[in-house]
Amino acid sequence: MKTISSSLTAAVQESVTTLALLVEIVRQDTQTYYLTDHNTDIVFGGRTYRSDIAFTSSSISSGSALNIDNVNLSIALDGSVFVNSDFKAGKFLHAEVTIRKINFADPTDGALVMRKGWFGTIEYNQQGFADITIVGMLKTLDFEVGRTYQPSCDADLGDKRCRVAVDWGQAHSARNPYSVGDWVYKYDPAAMTAFSVINPSFEVDGARTYSQAITGWTKVMGEYGRVHVGTNASPGSALLLPAVGTYCLSGYTEDVGSVQRDARSVYQDLDLVAGGIAATDIDAGRITFLYSVALAQTADLKDPVRISMDIMDAAGTVIDSADTRYLTLDAFNTWRDRTLATPLIAGARSIRIYIHFYRLDANLANCAADDVRCYWWNHTTTQPHDGVIHKVSRIIDVTDDNYFKYPLNSSFEADAAVIANSAVTAITGWSRPGASDYWRVLGTAPVGTYYLVGGDSGSAVQETYTLTQIVTTASWGLDPDVIDLERVVARFSLMCKWINTTSSLYVYAELLNASASVLATVDIAGTSGTYETNAGAPVVAERSKTVTLPVGTRSIKFYIKARSPVGDSNAQVGFDDIRAAVINAEAPDQYDPVADVGVAGSAFSTSSGTYTLDGNIVWKAFPESVFYDVVASVTNKKRFAATTIIGVDDLFTGAPIRWLTGNNAGRKNVIRTWDTAGKIIKLYFAEPGVIQAGDRFMYTLPCKKRFLADCTLVFDNAVNFRGFPHLPGRLTAGQS
Repeated sequence: MKTISSSLTAAVQESVTTLALLVEIVRQDTQTYYLTDHNTDIVFGGRTYRSDIAFTSSSISSGSALNIDNVNLSIALDGSVFVNSDFKAGKFLHAEVTIRKINFADPTDGALVMRKGWFGTIEYNQQGFADITIVGMLKTLDFEVGRTYQPSCDADLGDKRCRVAVDWGQAHSARNPYSVGDWVYKYDPAAMTAFSVINPSFEVDGARTYSQAITGWTKVMGEYGRVHVGTNASPGSALLLPAVGTYCLSGYTEDVGSVQRDARSVYQDLDLVAGGIAATDIDAGRITFLYSVALAQTADLKDPVRISMDIMDAAGTVIDSADTRYLTLDAFNTWRDRTLATPLIAGARSIRIYIHFYRLDANLANCAADDVRCYWWNHTTTQPHDGVIHKVSRIIDVTDDNYFKYPLNSSFEADAAVIANSAVTAITGWSRPGASDYWRVLGTAPVGTYYLVGGDSGSAVQETYTLTQIVTTASWGLDPDVIDLERVVARFSLMCKWINTTSSLYVYAELLNASASVLATVDIAGTSGTYETNAGAPVVAERSKTVTLPVGTRSIKFYIKARSPVGDSNAQVGFDDIRAAVINAEAPDQYDPVADVGVAGSAFSTSSGTYTLDGNIVWKAFPESVFYDVVASVTNKKRFAATTIIGVDDLFTGAPIRWLTGNNAGRKNVIRTWDTAGKIIKLYFAEPGVIQAGDRFMYTLPCKKRFLADCTLVFDNAVNFRGFPHLPGRLTAGQS
């Protein structure tokens, strides 16, 4: 049973039909071909289906007995688009095929998907045609379905169950929720180059109806989609406001009476070279491109959403693609970010970015999109994620007082007021390093009744005043063995007050060992000895810094410094509520939250093995698992020497690689053997094109699916291991 629109149904039932076949072929290297049997080209779904390539297909049928639904497809080898040598070299092996039928008189009627499948056997006839057997999706019924009890993991590295970040689209966003075992790339926008998108947040036109154009965007398949200030939600629910700005794109459609199961899209074409990316850098395989959109499902989780990219050459031929596929989010009426990122293969000149909505209910596609962002970077010189990936090791509730540790008199409540010119009056818990360190304690505090304020020596010259306190880790109840495993994360924070715009402050902590030697210095307010002023004074703001306590930490020495303006000895800056959230990052508790979202602007640690506290989420940094290299010399189509790859023999056995330049650009392969002597790589399969010195490729650290040797020791991903008996799970209350 197939469901199509009422208008396409009417076209099918006409005595004289206006129907045409559309054939989409996607090779394993993602190069894509679009063909039609109509006498002129047809534009459908934003793609041009060519009429100048001859092809024929056999009849398509599937019986109730579910017999194999194979189809034969014959394509003319024209010597330009379809070349005999490409077929014989294996470039079309297992290519994916989709065959649709449309009304060429009005493509907006939608499409009937006749068959999906893959290239099977390929034969060649004397008339210059390739005869291809299309193996249908029912072929999968020949295979066993289910899990086999086995000690090895049955997930693939980086898939939704493994979760290790080997796909650049696994980008951190403060809009997205995370749970223990999730992995992300944390991109720094300042380390990437923003690529200009027209009307990225749908603000240019103001509100738009279904039938009106949207500046910068092309609607696929008729009048649908609107721009407005909020999206409709389920009855009784509030409107979902735009993710940014005043307006957002809604997936609603106006085709009243049309059928369910209808996909609609908008797209925009981006000229890469005109946008500032050098063609020479693209063709040298140096550029990575990132595309991100805020998406929402606005009534329920029934109508899925999707983004995709078609990467095209100068002729407009699709040579690569990236796609989230249709997906449902974790909550309706909530904005979530979804991201695609991929290195550009040689020849790329433009990218068509898509936003897709799918309508399961008649008339309405309850989806929305906003805040479109695109970036690029030269991955041979810059890594906007600093060469690390991050895993959620724990989620806590940072409002829980059990996590907080305080120095003595941390809010300066113990002594009541202390006069401004006193260098003698004690401030409980704190020490003045010198007789000229003047401080005062005043009321009207940010927290509690009192707060610390810089003093005034009366010298009428610029002065710096200092206050210190040493806290032992033992007094905070911290286990030295856990510290020495580098599992203790501390987020130091305090409230700072700038009373005028010319006084400044600097707060830091020294982490000391048992001999009082400094192991590390943590800047909490101000940076590396630079005092911080605030042009918005008078103002109160929190300052904080997260650090992993280094091996041997046995005490913490806090420094508070206030500096007066030039020509004035009155330091008018204040301090209050000094504390540290202290966490064992590797000791999840059964009562920890299951998931949470991070905080926009969190500064992630870029040193492998260290932690970041992102709101309630504890992230741990690890070296990334994806690398780039260049061919140094070539033996044959399966064997070559690399340039920079390094590691013990067989470390990269089974590693997937992908060519970014050369005769095999876009193709994927697998490393069969790796030899450190000479950096020699031998592939499982001979490449169809000649490998040449200078060809650039990327490769991924392989996983051999073993619990200890791979998942634990290499990827630190045991929480997601999918082999028996180490399946992931979660304790419930009362279990241990």
